[in-house]
Amino acid sequence: FPAVPALNPNIPQMTADGDRDAPGRMVLLGRLGRAHGVRGEIRLDFFGEDPGLLTGIPLTLRDPRSPKADGAPPVPGGEREAKVIGIRPSAKGPILTLEGVSDREEARALQGLELLARRDALPEIADDEIYQHDLIGMRAKGPSDEELGVVRGIVEGPEGTLILSIAGPDGSETLIPFTSRFILDLDQGTGTITTLSPGELAAMGFVTSGR
Repeated sequence: FPAVPALNPNIPQMTADGDRDAPGRMVLLGRLGRAHGVRGEIRLDFFGEDPGLLTGIPLTLRDPRSPKADGAPPVPGGEREAKVIGIRPSAKGPILTLEGVSDREEARALQGLELLARRDALPEIADDEIYQHDLIGMRAKGPSDEELGVVRGIVEGPEGTLILSIAGPDGSETLIPFTSRFILDLDQGTGTITTLSPGELAAMGFVTSGR
């Protein structure tokens, strides 16, 4: 322990849309990059280990620049369904062929779009593994049930170490390395992470003061 992460976010902040237990929760899997060649292929900045899973699940493309009103559906053109019909490796990451994209100009128009999937469409993993985005929304507490806060994001630290960003009820932020030194237990059933005590973490300099 900790569980082996199945997704590796290579972005400054990783988040998932909606409540962690909501069946339709969307998970960010990657971001489309530059067009490749003249036949509509496009590079993908993929945030996982096995891009092959993209050929077997429903996907959504989303423009992160599209404004959304609270509780309202995306603006027209902000989201669209996508289907990967071809994928091949390259030194700079996977190269995709998307259904309906047949030339370079069409591929260039998609650069910067986010690639998402429903959480319940992702493959099942072993009991001792956890998708990193499933950490978001979990409650963090000390060994004596002291309230620490809720995991709001994941950042990547030195040498690929995952850092959990935990928002405290008082507005504080705690940044904890996701290693067995700091994470004592993780219960996916209850959505709870047990860490070192808040006092120990504060003494180590991991807690910032609330507003």
